[in-house]
Amino acid sequence: MGFTSRVSNGKGLIWGAILFIVAAITSLVIGIMGFTGEKKSLDEAFVSGLGGGEIVSGVPAYGSSSYALKVKHTVKSIPVGNDYYFYICSEDEDSLLAVRAPKDFGKNFDEEFRNYKNIRIKGKVKRMSYETRTSLNSDEIVVGDRYIDLLSTRMSILWIITGVLGVVCIVLFILANRSRQYDDSYSEASGSKVMNAVLAGGFIAFSFLFIYVLAHI
Repeated sequence: MGFTSRVSNGKGLIWGAILFIVAAITSLVIGIMGFTGEKKSLDEAFVSGLGGGEIVSGVPAYGSSSYALKVKHTVKSIPVGNDYYFYICSEDEDSLLAVRAPKDFGKNFDEEFRNYKNIRIKGKVKRMSYETRTSLNSDEIVVGDRYIDLLSTRMSILWIITGVLGVVCIVLFILANRSRQYDDSYSEASGSKVMNAVLAGGFIAFSFLFIYVLAHI
């Protein structure tokens, strides 16, 4: 029974390590990919619509002064942040698009919805979830099934930070294990305790960031 238990624990650690490595590499890839995409002006987007993966930039003539939709994110009932969606409108007032933006984005537009601060936006085009699409589209308002993510740069940076943190944890874990193999007294040394504390802190930070960016993907 003891041998079987040790084998099961060993397999669990191996699979856990594999999942951790995959999560770290995936974070890096997602972060880097967030900066790639075909460039498109906002005026073109109003005319031809939004294509997946495009990076749209421009100055919207009009926009909603308050968010049209607030989406709460939770993990096992623990809140991990909110997303806010706004409408922006073309100068001829014929075309509407949706954007995900910071909560105070609406302050750039006055009572008549004009962009009185002349704010310029930039973000990557993403596809809405079913719930978001249903909430933002109605008989009177049609914005399609894609939105411009004005948070894409910030989120891509967070993805990269998460991935780098994961890679650092992996490297430190490998170095710590090699030290234990070649130095019998390493486990009792003060350096080992510091390394364990750094690894524990790094793992907690990685887990928190990974959950956060995953919830806001």
